[in-house]
Amino acid sequence: MRYPYRQKTNNASKEARIIDNQNVIDIADDIRDLFRRIDNILLSASKGELQANDARLDALGTLHASLKARLDADYFAPISATRLKTTTDADKIQLFHLADSVIKAIAGTAAVNPVIGDKTVGLEKLTFNPVVGVKSKNLFDKSTVFLDKYINFSTGQMLDSPSQQYVASDFISVNSSKSYAFGLTYQSAWYDTNKTFISGFNPANATYVVKPPSNAAYLRVSVLKTNVATYQIEEGTKQTTYQSFGNILPAEALGNQTVEEKNFGNVLLSKFNKTVKAAMERTLAQFVRDELEHPSKPVQFKVLGSSSVAGRGGTGYSATGEAIGSTGYKANEAGYCWVNQFKRYVETTYNKARNEVGIDNRFFTIEGEGPEISGSARWAIAPETRLGVFRRLFGLNTKITIPFYGDAFEMYYAKGSSVYNMNLQVDGVQVDIIPGTDTVTSYSNNYKKTGFGSGYHEAVITPIQNGVDATTGRMIIESLVFTKKAVVKNWAVSGTGMSWLLSNKSSLIEADDTIVWEQMGVNDRSNFPYEGFKELQRQFIDYVKGLGKEIVLSSSQPVRNESDAAATYFKLIDIDTAFKDLSRVEGVYFASNYQPLIRHLQINPTVSIESLTVDALHPNDEGYRIIFEGLMEQLEMPVLKREDPTLG
Repeated sequence: MRYPYRQKTNNASKEARIIDNQNVIDIADDIRDLFRRIDNILLSASKGELQANDARLDALGTLHASLKARLDADYFAPISATRLKTTTDADKIQLFHLADSVIKAIAGTAAVNPVIGDKTVGLEKLTFNPVVGVKSKNLFDKSTVFLDKYINFSTGQMLDSPSQQYVASDFISVNSSKSYAFGLTYQSAWYDTNKTFISGFNPANATYVVKPPSNAAYLRVSVLKTNVATYQIEEGTKQTTYQSFGNILPAEALGNQTVEEKNFGNVLLSKFNKTVKAAMERTLAQFVRDELEHPSKPVQFKVLGSSSVAGRGGTGYSATGEAIGSTGYKANEAGYCWVNQFKRYVETTYNKARNEVGIDNRFFTIEGEGPEISGSARWAIAPETRLGVFRRLFGLNTKITIPFYGDAFEMYYAKGSSVYNMNLQVDGVQVDIIPGTDTVTSYSNNYKKTGFGSGYHEAVITPIQNGVDATTGRMIIESLVFTKKAVVKNWAVSGTGMSWLLSNKSSLIEADDTIVWEQMGVNDRSNFPYEGFKELQRQFIDYVKGLGKEIVLSSSQPVRNESDAAATYFKLIDIDTAFKDLSRVEGVYFASNYQPLIRHLQINPTVSIESLTVDALHPNDEGYRIIFEGLMEQLEMPVLKREDPTLG
């Protein structure tokens, strides 16, 4: 050791620097000397009869290269039977240590290498009494559908539904030895065990009975949204009454068990309801406008309610119109009320024998239109055409899908030297080749084909090249013509309530009704407790949905407090709240006829409820006008122009 080291002065002389350098050298030598001593100590300990040497030697006499090697060898060494402690029964392996499958294999009641099936469990392992259900005959699970999709029956692929009218199912297990009966079904397909497409079928929205291909293991179907609620696939050769998908739980299976509402949680809303509710994030205005503005879809509103809906209190009230189902009552078709004002607007604006429209991208789908040709535009202004403009559809890959309702397909188009002929298919069947190529340019050429039936159809138009340069060819469509039917029926009856509505529901709702508009409750204020009234509303909603129809709930107008004081269970403001809740929970649309009058009274404090009603209950013409204009505001529709020449 060279320690202690040299001392230096506090000056910066040459001698001080020499001392510093020598100290650094001495310190380095001392460190190296210490490392050598440590190495000698370790080397001596590994060779002697010390603990490190003892730890390297295991019980079998094997001397391992290091202590770590010994520990690793012990960890991975198998445990031999001679090392197991089996002196007492407590030390021995018991049956409860073994899996059920091993015990059954030992007993000879199961295979030696059994595989537990998916979604299975032995009932003896449950700590409670199970509630046993019966599998539904319905194989269609509406909670797993894909919205705005359909299954292409030619390829088995799931594609976007151009009309947004369809849903596609998930894969459904089938038995190839069985026959199956289908509800109203669109394009569908069979698949093998690997979910590989085999073949397809297209009943075109009709019922269908068929036996699957011999190698089929799965099925996928397309269903109209309006049919989803009651759609059914079942084993057999005929359709039977509808049954919900899943397990059917007989009432006796519950025994005396108590079911608490909190145990249901979010299960109260099925996945399908949540899915539909997500799809129905359209407002009431968007829904009604889309239904009415569809160029060919028939729309029929059936308005049901009591006296204030029927129009009692309005000028010209007379229940002498068409028969209301088989109830024995007749409709007020001419009296002034909000329903008849709505009827006048809808039927005047949308009910058309010839509804001529352009290519509206909300309802028609254009694929593969391709790039615009230099110097040209997709839309061209041409006064000589039907609408003053026409649409240029470029390229041989262009495909136009046009959903429509009704017996006929009609369109106007242009011809020219650089215009393609057009291939027309309807419901997957080629119908015609429409000539577009001509040496002379001409506009407003009419094409019409009838005989398709009154239901839903899909037309597909694609171009056919006729020796024309593909870079300049195009299809030119000016307009499409359809029949548009829009009807509003005021089938409200004075003095009625929910019991009457439910008792007569099958007579009140017709096959042509697409939207059922219900406003009940005024006469039920003393008939049922609040929750009982809501329960009856839910029953009616389920019934309407089960028919594949849309439903709109609307609340009644407010009344004077003295008039509402006679209500035993709830008031008209409670109906407004109840319908808002039902709209949210049941996934249906809602319009408030309560709030417009309340808002009018708040804005105009000098106006009384008596001045807007004939008896502080039934609106007069002014009250009905305010309700109608409030409804039109909720529907985002223009109010009918008043007789004022200064207004545009």
